[in-house]
This record gives sequence, C-alpha cells and structure tokens, in this order.
Amino acid sequence: MACADGSTDRPNTGVHREVLQNPTSHVWKQPAFHSLFARRMNSGGKDTDRLREQYDDFYNTSEFAYYPRAVSMGAVRSIMGICGLKAGARVLDVGCGTGYYSGLFHEAGCTVTGIDISARAIAIAEQRFPQVGFIAADALSFETNERFDCIFSLGMSVMNTRDIENVRDYIRRMVLLLAPGGVVAFVGDSDLSGGHSRTDSWVYHSWADILAMQPDGTCSVEGPYLTHFRLMALFPRLALTRPLTTVLRLLPVRFPRKFLYLFRSA
Repeated sequence: MACADGSTDRPNTGVHREVLQNPTSHVWKQPAFHSLFARRMNSGGKDTDRLREQYDDFYNTSEFAYYPRAVSMGAVRSIMGICGLKAGARVLDVGCGTGYYSGLFHEAGCTVTGIDISARAIAIAEQRFPQVGFIAADALSFETNERFDCIFSLGMSVMNTRDIENVRDYIRRMVLLLAPGGVVAFVGDSDLSGGHSRTDSWVYHSWADILAMQPDGTCSVEGPYLTHFRLMALFPRLALTRPLTTVLRLLPVRFPRKFLYLFRSA
C-alpha cells in the first residue's frame, strides 16, 4: 500500500523524482483513491483488486513528494532512537511505495524489507534501492515466517476510515509480525479536526479517535505523541515528548501534525 501522508507526502503527477524539495506545493487531486480506501476497509477487502489497479496506474505517471532528504533522515533516526533500534535491526516498511523510507532505514544500518500493494511501485523501488528486499503484497493479508524488530507504518491507507476498529485490527495484524521485544512505529497525519483534508477526502481523525486506536491487551502502548518531521530532525529528543504533544494538541490553528504510536510486543 502506498503512503498517503497528509500534507507532506503528496503525489507529483507526471514527474518521477526521488526527493522533491517543496512538498507543500504538490496536492493530491485524486479523492477517488480515498473513498476507495474507506470502502475497502468496510467491505472485508472486496475492493482490493481495484485498489491495486488504481495504485499501479498512479505510479505509472505520478510520484509522491517528500521532505528534503536531511529532514526525512532526521525523522528516521529519531524514530530509530525512540524504538531502541541498533545497526542490523530488521525493519518492515509497510506501504513502502517506491521505497523512499526503506532506503533511509537501510542507510541508517537496518536490514529492511518493504511491502506495497502496487507491483508497479515495487518495481520502481527495486530499481532505486537494490540493497533492500521488496515484496508486492497487501498488508492486510501479508504472511511471512520472518519476524521484525520494527514495523514502520507511515500514513497507511487503512487509516482512511471512521471505523476505528478497522484501524485496531490492522495494528493487531502488525503486532503479530514482531519479534519478541519488537515495536510497531505507527505514524499518521491529522489536523485533529475530525473532518477531511481541505484538498481531498482524506480523514483527519480527532484526538479522541486517535486515542481510540489503541488495541486492547495485545501489546504495550507508548504514545500517542504529536510532532512534526522537521521538529524530529532538528530536536530529536524534544520532538517525541508529552509536553510538545500537549502544545501541539492545544494550538488553536488547523494544520497537519504527525502522530506517533509505539506498539511493543510482549
């Protein structure tokens, strides 16, 4: 599954570039994607083939935009720090798209596997990051005997639903793929309004909805933290703290924040 990451990772229609320096200038103008996400989650996966086809079509002509590489790498290192990951840690990048974050985790010393529902995205990822193992697979049915020290889940399409139980089910699935002591780094994007993005139909969950995403009894939970990737790059220790979370939650301004959960296996 590809990333649909709020205001930061946006499609750049008609252009293939690995890093776009001004992501906020690129706007997702394909709301049909988002409504399909929600229908799929609420239909027991019946729209999976159609979703796969739409992603393949998207990646044939389009690309996601990202923060400048230094910002993205800073955020990755911040996540590795709070997760306690060391060199050689086994990371599963779920919804890896064309492999941008998979490549960053690899560069940071991790052993990385990336999965995405789009075979086209995986083909591009394999060309760009041949050191990383990629698999064309649906996260909702992905099975493997391998277990991971960290599962990185950023802006997954499964979050585009108001049925929070579907989100909890997805998290439970990911926890089952963890090695003992492993952690799911679950990253989302919301302006906390409980409405939709101003440019498309992506659901921006309320703070109450974000709190309700915690599955019961299957893992230990840390977070949610509110943050921003630029803050994570500049102030890695401050960026994932309760005080900053409180400040960002109470700011009376509508803008996308990142939220981060850590779900640790027993």
